[in-house]
Amino acid sequence: MKLTPDNGENNIDAVSGATYTSAAVRDAIRDAYQQILEAEGTALPPSAPVLAGEDHRTQLLYAATQNAALTVSAEEGTQVWYTTDGTDPVPGAGSAQKAEGQILIVPTGNLDHTVTVKAVCQRDGQVSGVTETTVTFAAVPAAGSGIQVFEGSALCPGRVGTPYQVLVRVTTLNGVIQKIEDNGTRAGDVRDEVYWNMVYRGDGSGKNISAKLAGMTLETLLSARTTPNEAGYNTDAVSGATISSDAVKYAAVDALRRAPVSSEEASVMPPQLTPLWGYTVTSNTSYASLYLKAESAQGTVIRYTTDGSEPTLESQTPFGKEISVSYDAKNHPEGQMIPVKCAAFDEKGQKSTVVTTWLVFAAPRTDLPYATGTYTGTAHGVTAQVKVAADYGSAPIVQLITLDEETAAQGGSCLPELLARVYLAQSAQVELVDEGDQGLQQTVLDSIRNALSQAVRAPEPVCTVTPALEKYSDFYGPYEFDAPPSITLTSTAPGAEIYYRISDESQSSSPDVSQWTRYEGAITPIFTKLNGGYVYLDAAVTMDGGKTWSAVRDMVIEYAARRAENAFVVDGQNFSSFAQAAAAVKAGGTIYINENVTLHGAEKMPDVACTIRSAEGKQYQFTSDQPLELRADLTVSHIDWRAETYANGHNFTAGEGVYQNDWWFGSTAIYAGSRTGEATGDSMIHISSGQFEIHGSGGSDTVLNGSTEIHVDGTASVTVNGTAQYARVTGTVSITVEGDAGMLLGLRGRRYSGQIDGGLTVQIIGSPRFPTYGGSFEAVEYGDEAWGTLDLSQAGEGVDASRFTGFETVITP
Repeated sequence: MKLTPDNGENNIDAVSGATYTSAAVRDAIRDAYQQILEAEGTALPPSAPVLAGEDHRTQLLYAATQNAALTVSAEEGTQVWYTTDGTDPVPGAGSAQKAEGQILIVPTGNLDHTVTVKAVCQRDGQVSGVTETTVTFAAVPAAGSGIQVFEGSALCPGRVGTPYQVLVRVTTLNGVIQKIEDNGTRAGDVRDEVYWNMVYRGDGSGKNISAKLAGMTLETLLSARTTPNEAGYNTDAVSGATISSDAVKYAAVDALRRAPVSSEEASVMPPQLTPLWGYTVTSNTSYASLYLKAESAQGTVIRYTTDGSEPTLESQTPFGKEISVSYDAKNHPEGQMIPVKCAAFDEKGQKSTVVTTWLVFAAPRTDLPYATGTYTGTAHGVTAQVKVAADYGSAPIVQLITLDEETAAQGGSCLPELLARVYLAQSAQVELVDEGDQGLQQTVLDSIRNALSQAVRAPEPVCTVTPALEKYSDFYGPYEFDAPPSITLTSTAPGAEIYYRISDESQSSSPDVSQWTRYEGAITPIFTKLNGGYVYLDAAVTMDGGKTWSAVRDMVIEYAARRAENAFVVDGQNFSSFAQAAAAVKAGGTIYINENVTLHGAEKMPDVACTIRSAEGKQYQFTSDQPLELRADLTVSHIDWRAETYANGHNFTAGEGVYQNDWWFGSTAIYAGSRTGEATGDSMIHISSGQFEIHGSGGSDTVLNGSTEIHVDGTASVTVNGTAQYARVTGTVSITVEGDAGMLLGLRGRRYSGQIDGGLTVQIIGSPRFPTYGGSFEAVEYGDEAWGTLDLSQAGEGVDASRFTGFETVITP
């Protein structure tokens, strides 16, 4: 009576799911029955013996060059008899032999054959039923030469689901296993799939089932243990999936007993290249790199190239087992495809065949972008599956193309290069590879084109804002309340229609032809909030009447609070716009301001020499969210000037009444030169009031072609620098600080790495105030050389000459 499955997995009872409990019940009944029979003077026959492989193999399959050892389990006090000629054993008669705990079966030559083993138990004249089992011997052929590939299968019973076929591909070199690969196994149950997916992964030693069986022959593989050497083998010693790895072993045995599917005369196994992160195609970002894992047989070294040349012993080697290739954006701005050619060399210098993997840095399409997903296309019996993925947040790219197995096998070495061209172009419109079947290549491209036709989406609309006060991507402004920009939308997609939605409030909804407005011409947003605010514009493109849409282009337009109608006054005329006032002022004229003013974005300064000041008796603040660049001489007075200003070689004058406060520790930067690049002109910076940091040059890394004169007098509180850092003045810089009411907070002739070709002169006239503590007064910042001239011949007695350092020439009273 069997209470456990007849498949060797005796942990789950066939009757109740609790093997040991039901077996105990069975044994108790048997013992009680035995006692009844003994009371009647009779005895129960012994149970039949149990035969199993001594090494716990799950199939009694042995190499025909080795003996097969079976273990015998029997009831205590019994004698086991067995035969190997197919007859039923009769104790002490015929061909029956005694078994002393083990049965040793000797094969009859190195050929495929089977041996039937029959065994019984004898006790007190009683004989059990017959146990019958078959031992199979597999012939071990002579080792083949070169590289051979075999395919085989074996049944996996499944751990929790239904049985399924395990399919493998085995590669050997001179008869020795080099690697075992899955050949399309599909588990029959999702739960079994979890176990199956573990079998080719590494265990704690870092080896997977392929690595553990590598180096074996058919003979040694037949004796390989894929389960622990103990009765309970639900957890595999190799992979954590006993029945899966055991099935791999017997599938590999099945493969090696078949004829090879391919053969190649070679003495060195080629290296194996696999994408380290699972892909060989990525976006052409400037920092992009791709990585390959490179492995070769023991006793060999890998050499590789990335320039298309054949690898030699002098070629570069992987770092550890990793090949890293970086994108050359400078020389290939539109993308790059790189052939990584690898070969393995043994200790004798013998070379394997060359393995080539194409790495591609692709530019995402912008004219007709793709939507992420997997798409399938067919053409004349060829099937292509195309995966489009967004790589690290970039626009989607074609990242993986998989062809049906038959086509992939037929295409040979030309298909990988053809697919690399598709990846680079992100299109099936590519030239065919010269080598290989031209007709097959064109059919492959047709199938890819049919797949990609499903992935095409309209591109985002192109938005143009005039004037373009772009703070950052798709965020514009702030614009003056009365001067909204003009927005145009265009699309390069064939048959494109653009729809948009504009609102004072940010909204999130999908494009809808019935809810959004069809674009017909330039859009002028309407600013409604008097204290300033935002306008939100969403736009999208459809090529099929609204069935599918491009990504939505989201734009934000910021606008400032509405200025008073008389915010600016020029020659008695009121303006609410600074641009209008700047255009109206005449040379030598004045722009009066009647409120605090903040200029935004690219608002331009007047192109004629003029004055900007507050209305009579007022001192309004004037600032800008962007540095101001002068286009003509400028004078400011009776104003709180907080706008960083670049004179661009013009003159800047801060006259009377410019705001200053000893308790305000800030200052406004004034540069004689330009913000970037070069400016030409002799500039005069004259400061009579206010708090400023003055530079006799332009900003960092600029050139002022000319000379600069800086004159400070009156009540001004200033820090003066002959140049900014890394800036250059081709002429001279002269600095004069005059009077007793102003304050010189600091002075540097040249900031770090600044340059003044014509030299520096600093003159102190009278007794300007100096800070009690701190303040640097030096000819050269971070320099030891003596340079420049300091003229103290007209300085008052309160000027301490010792505070000035680094001047080559000092003129004293």
